[in-house]
Amino acid sequence: MPHHSVLYATQPHTALRAPDDGADELVVWLPGASSVRWRDTSFQWQAIGQNWQLQAGNQITLLQPQADPAERRVTLELPHLQFRAFVSGAYLLLRAHTDPQADLSRLLALGRAVALLLDPAESYAALRLGRAAAQLLREGRVDPAGLTASSAAKYTLASPAALLDFARKGAEALCAQLTPHSTQEILDILRSAARPLWLTGDWEDRLAGALDIAVHHREPLPAALKQTRVTLPSDTSGICVELRDDPPLSLQFGARALTLRRDFRREWSAIMPGHAPLALQDLTVARVPGFNVILARHGTWLAAAAQPDREAAGAPP
Repeated sequence: MPHHSVLYATQPHTALRAPDDGADELVVWLPGASSVRWRDTSFQWQAIGQNWQLQAGNQITLLQPQADPAERRVTLELPHLQFRAFVSGAYLLLRAHTDPQADLSRLLALGRAVALLLDPAESYAALRLGRAAAQLLREGRVDPAGLTASSAAKYTLASPAALLDFARKGAEALCAQLTPHSTQEILDILRSAARPLWLTGDWEDRLAGALDIAVHHREPLPAALKQTRVTLPSDTSGICVELRDDPPLSLQFGARALTLRRDFRREWSAIMPGHAPLALQDLTVARVPGFNVILARHGTWLAAAAQPDREAAGAPP
């Protein structure tokens, strides 16, 4: 096995720090723990004699390490995804069966909504608006007292990773709530949520547009490139490119460049001079002056787009 490739392994050089939602496969040393969440699915297991009982979502199956090879693999059909599970001794290999192009298109569309929520302009107006819309959908009303500009101070103090995680969860929750609604209804909901906040500009229209695409559409992507230096389109459209170890991939946008390479643990990182490295998850939004760089990863394939901040895009104040 490659170094740092086995979750819950006891040997430091073998152990994987965390499950990678951007990967198609996950290897687990079963005695090391009893559960993991990967690819938006909860997996739990326990030993039963020489066998292992595995639960994925609401499905339960028996893994038999002593059986013939053909009987040591099972298929798990879940509502959102199909998995194959293979057992060898105390090791479990989980393989997700997905469509890379569809995954990247979905994630890039979601990333555009996340990027808007991360925009700090007007005391994180979009993030406050997103919370207001969630309140309106959940409770039928907005509590503006808890969504004032001063309430956004905690976002300024949060680490980039924590803020990205918060914004992504918020965008995913909003998308789930807005799924039954039409494009016009989504716009009406965001405009209703914006009124009590007294925001300036067009935040509700921009966020409604991004959420509508994430809910009802997919980001169109051109054919994948196999280059090591790529300039992201100035019109904010996305590109698809192959990740490589050597030489690393460099993305150029404006006067800046971002490099994608594996670290010593074989985990992908996004690196830009003057900024701390960012772990490259299945969806990462790298905030740099004037831009949000949206990075969606599926295995060794990457979709990327550079989305200007509100001020950089020339929007009215």
